[in-house]
Order: sequence, then structure tokens, then C-alpha cells
Amino acid sequence: MVTITLGSVSFPLQEFQDFSWLLELGTPFAVFSQNDSGNLSFGVEKDGKRLFVKYAGAKTAEYSGTAQDAIRRLREAEQVYLALPHPGVIRYLGHLETEHGFALLFDWAQGECPHAHWEFDEKPKFTHPDSPYRKLRALPLAKKRRAAEALFDFLCYTEERGFIAVDFYDSSFLYDFLTDTLTICDIDLFRRAPVTNDLGPDWPGSPRLKAPEESELGAAIDSVTNVFTLGKLLLFLFAGEEYQDNAHWEDTQARFQIVQKALSPSRADRFPTLRAFREAWRRAGAGTREPSLCGEENDGA
Repeated sequence: MVTITLGSVSFPLQEFQDFSWLLELGTPFAVFSQNDSGNLSFGVEKDGKRLFVKYAGAKTAEYSGTAQDAIRRLREAEQVYLALPHPGVIRYLGHLETEHGFALLFDWAQGECPHAHWEFDEKPKFTHPDSPYRKLRALPLAKKRRAAEALFDFLCYTEERGFIAVDFYDSSFLYDFLTDTLTICDIDLFRRAPVTNDLGPDWPGSPRLKAPEESELGAAIDSVTNVFTLGKLLLFLFAGEEYQDNAHWEDTQARFQIVQKALSPSRADRFPTLRAFREAWRRAGAGTREPSLCGEENDGA
């Protein structure tokens, strides 16, 4: 294992690699290296402009696969960002070929990740005063309703364009507590429908949010699956990941029942589409609808 230092940031790699190409983009001020995807991500700044750079091609400390596979996945991810230019998604700028790998370039998005596992694995996620999760849970109900609308808005947009959300969880978006803006920051593994679980229990995603079919080899992964995923995110937002029960639910009881339907183990008992889920959620809100945090509603018209 070696440690790479670029200005004020350092990160471990399994073997040395030259990152002079990154310094040409700007001065690194942030690095995100503690994941098992094979990607390294950086924040860089040049002439007052900040970029987010996602790179594949280095052997990161947590990654057990090949650099070639990581590069292939990131190339495929580029097509997803091109196909889903939603206003709530981090803005894609282009790609960069390097000697050893491949990078995607984005505008820097301000915000904090609710499931910042790289920082809060050793800190109490549910109690530490700096925990983004705790700060999100402490928001007024109206702001949490607006955050929910932002998630509905993006996932319905994704559904209408024929994509299935894969590996979408509470590390896939940021929340800016100064501007109350929610930004989707990771849609790398989204796929065009139809999608079948060809990996069984190894299907990508957080076990905390997985629907039953995401562990079943040969099962359909579709809008019904995404209904379950969003139901879990809403349960985390309005009741708390550590509770997930009616006693801690903060919105209307009708909405709690809507979420329970979305989380049914039986696919037949869930909503058939994300749009149907959103319509039921809004009806159950009894006039509580809030505008989306990620821009005006975009239904794909």
C-alpha cells in the first residue's frame, strides 16, 4: 500500500500512479477514496471554478476487482448521465482519457451526504452533532416534504425515460443545508429497462434498502423495485433509519400507510409504478404538497 499526496489531500492506493493530469485541472481540495467501486473522486479548483472529478484506473485500497472493469463501468456510466440530464442531477461536463484510466468531469455540487460512511463509520451517525444524517432528520417537516418531492421528481423522470435506478440509496444524493437544495450525485449504475438480476445476492445496492428481488437471481428489477427503494428512503427521512416505525413517523398517518404499501415484500402489493406511488403520496398529504428542491417538476413532457 502506498500513500499519494496531492497538495493538501492524501489517499491510499495499492500501487503508485501518477496524478499529474489531475493537477492540470486544478488544485485538489477534497478526495473520496473509501469505496469499493474502484473509483476515486476529487474536488479540484482552478481560477475560482470548482469541479468534481470521478476517476477509474487506479487500484484503490477498498477495491478487489480489476482496473479495466472499473474503467468499463465508468464509461457506461457516462451514457447514463448523458441520457438523464435532470436539473436535480449533478451537471455532467465531459470526460478525460488519461494514461492509465478514464475520468468524468462534473460541476462541483455543494452539499453533505446523509450516509457519509467514509466519515461516520467511526462516529455515531445517529447522534454526532456533525452527522449529515442527524442534520437532515432535524429539518422542519416542510423541508423534509420538499426533499421527498425532489426524490419523487427525479425517480419519476428516470422511469419515464425507460431507466431503472440501480444502487440508489442515501449516499446517492447531497443536501445543502444553507440553500436547502437536494442534488443527485451518483447514478452510475442505472440501467435501461428491462433489467434482470444476473448477480443474485451480489446485486448492487445497500442491504439497508434492498427489495427482496434484489437478492434473487433471475428476478425482474423494475419500477416496482424502485418503489421499494424510495419507500425505504422516505421511511429513513420521516421516521429515522434507526426507528423505521409508526411511533416516530412525522408526516400524516395516510402517508405512513402509503409507504408501508410501497415496502410490501410482495411485489404484487406494491405500487406498479413510481408515478402511481407519487400520486398516492400526494393524495395522502391532504394539501401538504411542496415544490421540488431540485427545480421545477419535470414529468418528461
